[in-house]
Amino acid sequence: MNTRFELFAGNVLELNRCLQKIKDFEMKQYGLRANHVMVMRYLGSNEEGLTSSELTTLCKEDKAAVSRTVSQLIENGLIYHNKNEKTYRSKLFLSESGKQIYERINERVDAILALGGSGLTEEEKQVFFYSMEVILTNLKNYLQEFDN
Repeated sequence: MNTRFELFAGNVLELNRCLQKIKDFEMKQYGLRANHVMVMRYLGSNEEGLTSSELTTLCKEDKAAVSRTVSQLIENGLIYHNKNEKTYRSKLFLSESGKQIYERINERVDAILALGGSGLTEEEKQVFFYSMEVILTNLKNYLQEFDN
């Protein structure tokens, strides 16, 4: 018999696996990988640019992972540094080809979210995301007790 914990833990793990597979599948057509999605999305929605440090915080990844991702996207000509400075503090921007891929990624994200949420009303979707945020905040607060 599954308890609430097993259902919660199992569903969170399975959702994460599905998300990773979808990212991998969708990004292959651009010669990219799943870990490129969030960097592209954050840079695309921040036209004033972001530093690698800011991307690390937003993507909730470690510095090394973001650094590798940024290097790969620069090599592919999809992002560039402000004034060609190559420092961790310089702003990063989407190139024109990066902007085109960003737009296509957004179209796919919208379609996949619509598919994932089909059968739910807008109110149910809002409740779901609100509930997820409350649960996450509560669990983070619980973990903070161990850090202190």
